[in-house]
Amino acid sequence: MNFMINLKLKYSRFRERMRTNKDKKWRKYYLDHYGAYHNADQLSRDEMLEVFWKMLKYYGYDVFNFDANTNVHAPGKQLDDWEELEGEGFIIELTQMFDLKRDDIAGNRVMLAKTFGELADLVIKKAKEKKQKQVEKEMAK
Repeated sequence: MNFMINLKLKYSRFRERMRTNKDKKWRKYYLDHYGAYHNADQLSRDEMLEVFWKMLKYYGYDVFNFDANTNVHAPGKQLDDWEELEGEGFIIELTQMFDLKRDDIAGNRVMLAKTFGELADLVIKKAKEKKQKQVEKEMAK
């Protein structure tokens, strides 16, 4: 019986190390490419917009004329795959980078914000709400 308990303990430690290594890899990737990782609650609107521009530049979009009032569908005017693929990829990358739920940013494959400025505000707001819930949960313990 001791053998099985030891085996289960070793397996759970192994899984924890794998999860930690995966988190480290994602953290390094996002910090290297965009300068942000799970810290949306600490970013200003301008800093969040800079993250968006870096993301779009990395995938080949020209963001030279983009600002907070730019429509979130504007990249589709440059490359026609924004609506089909890249917009969805943008949402997925945002949710992973800032540890948010997909429903926080988009509903039915469409972003809940109309402009990048609204999207930045939304991401920051959702991150602050999540942080507040974590703090309340820890205080309840």
